[in-house]
Amino acid sequence: MTVVQVRVDENESKELDALAKKLGISKSELIRELIKLGKKALLFNFSFDRLIKKEISLARAAAEASMSIVEFVALAKEHGYTYFSYDSNELNRDIHELEGKLE
Repeated sequence: MTVVQVRVDENESKELDALAKKLGISKSELIRELIKLGKKALLFNFSFDRLIKKEISLARAAAEASMSIVEFVALAKEHGYTYFSYDSNELNRDIHELEGKLE
């Protein structure tokens, strides 16, 4: 495991201590969990933004967010987005990418 140092203000540190105590885990465990959750949220937001701009397909957005398409769509719906188009060009592009990975 690698050690990473992060500076936070005193109030933030106290809040992290209190939350770790409430959850019954160490402050280090709490911070590792927050990093995992934050990383997942950032990947989703980045991929979702690219999807909305039509830069990538739904399948690519899900893959970039390290999620299945079903997980990605469910999370997008939680954020209020309910319309997904998946045209034949996107399908063909995704099939081509998958075929390349199978070879």
